[in-house]
Amino acid sequence: MKKNIPQIFTTPTAQFEPVDSSILDILGKEEIKEALIRRYVKGIILEDATRRQALADDLRGAEEWPTQTASRHRRHEFNAGSSLSSGRVLKKAFHKHADKSFMSSLTTVHWADSVEMIISLLRGSSKDEISTSAYLPGKLKDTGTGAYGAYGLEIKGHISLLANNMDHIITGLHHEVGTDDSHRTKSSGKNKGVKKTYIPDAYGSDKDAIIVLDKADWNPSDAEVGIYNNEALVDNWVPVAIITSNEDFYEDGDLQRINDLAEEYNIEVKGVAGMYSGDVDDDLPPER
Repeated sequence: MKKNIPQIFTTPTAQFEPVDSSILDILGKEEIKEALIRRYVKGIILEDATRRQALADDLRGAEEWPTQTASRHRRHEFNAGSSLSSGRVLKKAFHKHADKSFMSSLTTVHWADSVEMIISLLRGSSKDEISTSAYLPGKLKDTGTGAYGAYGLEIKGHISLLANNMDHIITGLHHEVGTDDSHRTKSSGKNKGVKKTYIPDAYGSDKDAIIVLDKADWNPSDAEVGIYNNEALVDNWVPVAIITSNEDFYEDGDLQRINDLAEEYNIEVKGVAGMYSGDVDDDLPPER
């Protein structure tokens, strides 16, 4: 029995003039491409979910992870005393499951509210782990500044942890780093901890990823207003550039000092659009 194959016609009135077979061949190929794209996207989603679930499983099995069960009203806890051990557990899982090529593609900037803070970083230890805002390649120049100031130091190093929202990990201020773990400072630099921890299942959720493991998890807090409140911890870093933003609010002589520093350390000075005017949130701490 001859199979009744549906026909595609050139116009509504040309009911007996099928589309040329060569066009049908092209349409068939396009359908194949579309199917492959759907399979590819589905594969990415599944891979991302697998990464997050694997990280959650590692936390669930870790003795030093403090938040294993949720109460009726809370699935997280704040504990500054165990921040270093919690940080080690979370960073170990992050290192195991994060997409290394995606992490290496990101631009990372430590934002400060004075030139003195930039000088302090440049003259400190590059082994020390510091907090930065992370940007996709090429996005820094358009998006502007961080919530912590209009002076930035772009660095390149090893991203040991990346969160969409700094308030979901709370790593503390820069001067707090290593105060109760000083035996580590000479060999490997000062390490930051994680004061806010969630139950393991929260890290495996497919909604509003807490920890960014790959591009699919990327959803930085407040990016839509140009002030990235995500957080990437970076260690073993080198300075790349000093970032200037909203220079109209700088103190007299700041730009000259920045140019002198750039010459001293053989790094660039980059200007960005910037949206920070010093009064975004008066409750923010002066550094992190």
